[in-house]
Formats: sequence, C-alpha cells, structure tokens
Amino acid sequence: LEQLQQLEQLQRLQRLQQLEQLKFSTLDYRSLEIGPEDVVYCDPPYIGTGENYGGFDDEAFQSWLAKCPAKQIYISEYTQLPHTEVAFILGKKQSFNSKGKRPDELLLKYVKD
Repeated sequence: LEQLQQLEQLQRLQRLQQLEQLKFSTLDYRSLEIGPEDVVYCDPPYIGTGENYGGFDDEAFQSWLAKCPAKQIYISEYTQLPHTEVAFILGKKQSFNSKGKRPDELLLKYVKD
C-alpha cells in the first residue's frame, strides 16, 4: 500500500512538472514564435466579419496557416475553411447582444498537404 501511494505521488509530481513546462501566449498570430511540436489554437474573426475587427485579412491568415510549422493547428469558426476538417462541433456560441439564429461553432483542425 505504501509503494502504491508513493507511485501515485510520483505520478502527480510528473503531471505537475509537465504543466509547468506549458507556455501560453495570446498575441497577434504574426508575432508568435511557433515550432513544429507546438499546439496552436486560433480564434480569428469569423469569415465575413473582419471589417468589424479593424479589417482582419482572411487571405493573409490562410497564407500564414499554410506556412505555420506547427503540426497541430485548431481554429474556431462557423463554417469549414479550406484545408480543414471538423474536429468537434462546439454548438451555439452564447452572446448577449446578438440577434437572430447563430450557426453552430466549429473547432476545425488544419490539415497540411
């Protein structure tokens, strides 16, 4: 029983060490330093709403995605984008100021050629 408790404590310490190694960044996507082993989550303005966010350039973002070295890239969007597959349907996004029906929000996985 004592050995089992020691093993469980060791496993908890290992998980804690792994969490301490995580790096979380919230920057403009063009400012990030990204490596092949990084996991990237993008929450850009949804297609067709870029003018509401200072003129977000969807084409430049798509170009950046194609060049991003990360092997795991996930994107929130209402519609499936080119070079993506639906990883998960997140459902309706809650908003207090929205009017009308909203489509389901999708979590897309970017698929490199």
